[in-house]
Amino acid sequence: MQARTAWTRGGTESDTTLLAPVSLVADARHVYALDPAGSRVVALFAADGSTAWTAGGAGSGPREFRAPSALALSPLDEVIVADPTNNRITVLSRQGEFRGTVPLRGIGHPLSLCPQADSSIVVSLLTTGEFPVVRIARSGAIVQRFRLPWPDLHHVSALAVQSEAAALPDGKGCVLALALGRGFARLEADRFGPPHAYVESMELPVPEMTELHGRPMQRLPKEQSAARGAFVVADHLIVPFGGTSADAGRIEDVYDARSGQYLYTHRLPFWSARTALAGQRSYHLMTVDGYPVIRAVDRS
Repeated sequence: MQARTAWTRGGTESDTTLLAPVSLVADARHVYALDPAGSRVVALFAADGSTAWTAGGAGSGPREFRAPSALALSPLDEVIVADPTNNRITVLSRQGEFRGTVPLRGIGHPLSLCPQADSSIVVSLLTTGEFPVVRIARSGAIVQRFRLPWPDLHHVSALAVQSEAAALPDGKGCVLALALGRGFARLEADRFGPPHAYVESMELPVPEMTELHGRPMQRLPKEQSAARGAFVVADHLIVPFGGTSADAGRIEDVYDARSGQYLYTHRLPFWSARTALAGQRSYHLMTVDGYPVIRAVDRS
């Protein structure tokens, strides 16, 4: 696969559009960056990387965020933002207009969002509970709770079963990819299908206890290879990986999204902290000289 840089944005002290983005999503018109440091969403034009719009600001008002944690695009032409500190999900149009909120009623900390065509939202959670994936209605009501399709993972640490949810193209299901260790599974028709192993499956890490500001907390004892997103494009599931090897942040494993069969591995010519895909173009979040950069790459 060939990769050609189309444009880059950021990387200088004078460009304050991107403060510290943590995730990206994209469609044919825009690439959207979630920027918790600026308490906002920034949309760039896909054609040239110029700013299309920004939405948000620090606070608890209806158009404000406090430490937003996840970003997704819905089949209803929306931008969905998880704002757990404000106990809600905020819904924007793809032009940055405020459309409303979905209350989060004590379900846990959202790691990723998978909006559905019926307007419900599948949420993967950082939680020690038995049900780390839920489906909620726009009212905030929990429609369904899901156990992971790996029975031995039902009672392990929340850190060990962090996951990324990727929407299927028809908006009628998701693929859930574990960040650490095992693999992925397809969620469709209100149930998980059989799980599939990553081509290089690893044992789950055992977290250790430590303290932060005098309060006990769990942490992973060492950095290891981890999925940094999941994307379903046509019939392919693409999982970018980070970690500690020489190829950390450069590897994307590609699988058949329905059968789970491993197809091939694509190696990027540069390091990428986060990736978004739209058609034949990918967008990569990286750091250059200490400043955040988004790079747009045409792939063929």
